[in-house]
Amino acid sequence: MPNPSLLNLLTGDLPQLAATVQHQRLNWRVADEAGVAVYLRRDDAIHAKLSGNKLYKLHGHLQAYFESAHSKQPIASFGGAYSNHLYALAAAGQILGIPTIAVIRGERPKGAAPTLDDLEAMGMRLHFISRERYKLRNDQALLMALNLELGEPCFWVPEGGAGLLGNTGCQVLGASCSEFLQRVTPNESDAYVVMACGTGTTFSGVVNGVGPSVQVLGVPVLKVGGEYKAEIAAAIGANTRWKLLEDGHCGGYAKFPEYLLKFMVETELEVGVQLDPVYTAKMLYSLATAIKQGKFARGSHIVAIHSGGLQGRRSVEKQLMELYV
Repeated sequence: MPNPSLLNLLTGDLPQLAATVQHQRLNWRVADEAGVAVYLRRDDAIHAKLSGNKLYKLHGHLQAYFESAHSKQPIASFGGAYSNHLYALAAAGQILGIPTIAVIRGERPKGAAPTLDDLEAMGMRLHFISRERYKLRNDQALLMALNLELGEPCFWVPEGGAGLLGNTGCQVLGASCSEFLQRVTPNESDAYVVMACGTGTTFSGVVNGVGPSVQVLGVPVLKVGGEYKAEIAAAIGANTRWKLLEDGHCGGYAKFPEYLLKFMVETELEVGVQLDPVYTAKMLYSLATAIKQGKFARGSHIVAIHSGGLQGRRSVEKQLMELYV
């Protein structure tokens, strides 16, 4: 039997869980000098393996799985070789005793692949497909073909936990941010939520969850174009209190230039919180840049979401240790 507290984490009351997350006021010179308050929302501290936005995105999919006629089937989903979503899904499967399958984009890396090793250690089965086929991941025909290749029908979760169920879970995250901001500032026009963006599911859900008063700023961690922005706009609907800071990708997804790693080390030493290089470090780098450029009025209150994924540090651990020295 799974640990009852872990079972509740995955299938229990999500708003109640969100309300317990700490908002840590950062002693951060760049914010202090600008007269703004930055609160790091510590979703990374929810659980060692099921942290950050991944839990919010998976929660509804897991509920649907248990309520469906497919609850004896494996849960399968899509991602890359460094996917935090697949890491969380593998952990959920391990905790709940559910078989899980990862459909991975491209060939298995020839070098070290610690995330893939973790997935297999947690019991997840890996299935690699070409990048061309991967582009069809949302097509029903590919899912049917993969069921045949895998030898059994699967309960399919979209890449990154996307879709209506993932969006709905992230609305809970947005509502929790809004409730906190209402407690710390009477002026919602100076209230912001800042977060990293991957697929855009968490971002659109948070925008829908915070309501019309709080402005949400997203930092895409990959180079994005018009199609990406159109998909987010469609998922958000009428709310216009959002904006993408498109220069924060630092060269593209999973690209870690030296200036980013240096910023990451300096910030960790200053605020006392570990960051991941793929998402949260890029988000805080963009936030620091925006603060220095005077884009926030004095007296502003900013919730910055720590989206977890700390296992991603291992890909740059050597460079980080050199900078720490």
